Amino acid sequence: MELNAEEKSEKVPIKLDFELYGSEKEMRSINSQLFNNQKICAKGILYIAFTVLILSLSIFTFVWINEEQNSQEQSIISTQIADELKNKELISSELIKNIESLIESTNHISEVRVFSSMKVRNEGINLTSYNTENMEPDFHYKRIVWSPKWLVPDFFSSGNGDSEWYIEMKNRTFSTFAGSVLIVGLSIYLTLFTIWTTKNTYQHKRIKIGWIILFSLFNVLGFLVYRYRFVIRKFFIDFLKEFSRSEEKSITIDVSLIKNSHELHQVLKEKLSFPDTYSEDWDDFWDIITCQVELPKQLQFSGWSELERKLPEDSKIMIEYLLEHNQEFPDWHCHFLCN
Repeated sequence: MELNAEEKSEKVPIKLDFELYGSEKEMRSINSQLFNNQKICAKGILYIAFTVLILSLSIFTFVWINEEQNSQEQSIISTQIADELKNKELISSELIKNIESLIESTNHISEVRVFSSMKVRNEGINLTSYNTENMEPDFHYKRIVWSPKWLVPDFFSSGNGDSEWYIEMKNRTFSTFAGSVLIVGLSIYLTLFTIWTTKNTYQHKRIKIGWIILFSLFNVLGFLVYRYRFVIRKFFIDFLKEFSRSEEKSITIDVSLIKNSHELHQVLKEKLSFPDTYSEDWDDFWDIITCQVELPKQLQFSGWSELERKLPEDSKIMIEYLLEHNQEFPDWHCHFLCN
């Protein structure tokens, strides 16, 4: 009976462990699913943002190009009408048909009025103006052009004239619609992109109000700064190090009075700021100039011929190490002179 009781008591914690492990595994699965759903949602937001941006830019560009073409066409039609009217005292029925035919060849000119310049022309000292208000035109043609209300059409009048005739045209444009589409599209895009970047930083547990402001104000540029912030920081650190290094003055070491290897190492330690642990041997010299101490931009040895005469072996080893340093670390090249 006691053995049976012990077996049952041992099975209870084992069973509980399995239950806990199963619940933990289930929780991990749920968390993983939630994380994947968040990633899918974030991608969906990003795709919608770029779709809205591309669509609004495409619509704006299409309308803008079309309006530019219409403006050029209107100028051409105005010139052609002026050519038809040139040296004409009256507008004949044949001339009317020609003008109407020119207007009908377009899809954006809704109205044309032609005035005799004698009626509407006002000449000043430096300015010539045309006053068509409350004046009866010599020719008037009006028609309905395609302009659905949902496209918010605008009709603008423009005119040009000479000493004989003044031609006034009314032209349909969709510039208000194009501008509205662009503004709304950019607003939606900026909002969705800011939401996406905020979710992205939140998932990486780096969300800060500063990043959100940066994303809102600078959009893609702000996100690139966040995404590559460590690379940018390293670049500036390296740049500042290189700049400070380039500003260093050339270090000159007088080796003419050195008598032995100990004195040479002592001078190198002092001039090149070696650590106190420097053991005064060439292996340690190599380790320090490659790992601990950065050599100056230019290193000049004066009295080198004396050093070579007194310490030929040491001077040869030092030069070999300096040359090897420049080969292995070209970015930290030390230009040394031996005078």
